[in-house]
Amino acid sequence: MEKIRVGYPVKGWTKELIDGWNAAFDTLIPEVELDLSETGFITLFDWLTIVAMIEKVLTNPYVNAFNIDTKGTDTSNFIPLADFIAIEKKKSTMDYYSTNEIELSKRIYKSVGFIESLGTLDILNRRSKDGKVSYPGIKSEDVKKHQFYTRKEGNLGVLLGLTRIHLKDDCKQFLDDKRIRDWIQAMGNRFPESPLFETQEVWRVLCHEFAVNIYEHAGIPGFISMRVVSPRDNKGTIHPWCRETYPSPHISRLFDKKNNPDNHFLEICIGDAGKGFIETLTHAYKNYLRENIITSNKKNESEKIKNQDIVAFAFDELGTCKDANECLVTERHALNRILYITAQYGGVLVVRTGGVELIYSGEGEMFRKSPTGRGYISTHEQEIPGTIPGVQFQVILPLTPFTSTKDFARRSALSISLPSTFHTD
Repeated sequence: MEKIRVGYPVKGWTKELIDGWNAAFDTLIPEVELDLSETGFITLFDWLTIVAMIEKVLTNPYVNAFNIDTKGTDTSNFIPLADFIAIEKKKSTMDYYSTNEIELSKRIYKSVGFIESLGTLDILNRRSKDGKVSYPGIKSEDVKKHQFYTRKEGNLGVLLGLTRIHLKDDCKQFLDDKRIRDWIQAMGNRFPESPLFETQEVWRVLCHEFAVNIYEHAGIPGFISMRVVSPRDNKGTIHPWCRETYPSPHISRLFDKKNNPDNHFLEICIGDAGKGFIETLTHAYKNYLRENIITSNKKNESEKIKNQDIVAFAFDELGTCKDANECLVTERHALNRILYITAQYGGVLVVRTGGVELIYSGEGEMFRKSPTGRGYISTHEQEIPGTIPGVQFQVILPLTPFTSTKDFARRSALSISLPSTFHTD
């Protein structure tokens, strides 16, 4: 049977890779296959992006099956769980299985074990009783039980598995008092020195505001997930996978700092494959320029606008596609509050949309305003060789703030970003 194949960004988001996904969204071929056969490890940020795009493929009425292929052309057998655990614990001789079978199984248990610790199959198959998404050639239940990646080598655990955001009630879950209290108590016991887990703002500000952004603007379901990571082993050496997962120096600086030996950080990833900032904000941004900046040569107005400027505009206090009658003041400041928290905490925010990627790397003070007066100048920006649909965010916050601001007080980085009526304690 004919099938269309898409890929994972093993070597980054290439034009060929992005074009392949864009073709899958409108394909008439009933079977789509994701090639993970060359994937050694998977990052949370890129996998959440992949899941958002799988969700979009599944809205195509012609697609009736989506396979996640972990073997490719490798004819080696996938080793059952009991045998593989025995091999790992060296309780079984390896003569029974070939070296290729052991290496193949090790890679699959590692990569698929991680994505199943996030609940990938369950969340993607929720829309269908039969389940369109599967792992052909392997026993997914074995992979789920193994949990190769969870709580191992620096990954201290998935705090929030893949969570689908589509309806208004999906956003309200991040305002549930009991769920928040239980989470605060559990995380506070594990990380008593971190102000992140003393208040409710991780849920009520970060998760809730991002969820609302998907619900109001994406036009398609999106996802959110988060975990705590420790980049160093017991001897203080940085895990090799951590270098590969976070190659940008703007992020690696968080775990390279010598003055914070623990270096634990919270990673929150959010994404959808919907409209994206360029589609939803261009009109509002042009109106602002027309009314406040451009006074002559309006004929060339479009030439002055870059996608990077529109994305930066999204973080402005008033950077919204809504008019004044459509939203409350608190709603208009959602992404701005998140950027402020990132800056004050000395964290990092990455946003990818419209063929560009912007990185905001905080040092304790709010980022500088853009020359137009609306939006904030990013620490680093780069173009992507193609357009990944929708918007994807990655927020990384150190559990112990990296900040040198004199007015920083414990818990203030989160709480002072809110209007007084929004505080929870």
